[in-house]
Amino acid sequence: MHITLRFFAVAKTLVGVDQLDLIMIDGDTVASVFALLREKYPAAAELFPCCAAAVNLNYVPRNTSLKDGDELAIIPPVSGG
Repeated sequence: MHITLRFFAVAKTLVGVDQLDLIMIDGDTVASVFALLREKYPAAAELFPCCAAAVNLNYVPRNTSLKDGDELAIIPPVSGG
């Protein structure tokens, strides 16, 4: 299955792109994608456990199964004043 990843804020900076297309196995979960990202982008590995995930614009838990054509947004924590 094909999914699109969207990165925001510091995640985009650490990965070096704002969007990636991935081919995953049917039934993979959001957690599977995060595991792959930790291996592929070690500079961002410590950030990913803190990130929220949204599939098709809806926040989801990491055990959410993905489907072909889904968009997964990786959203780091933010702070401000």
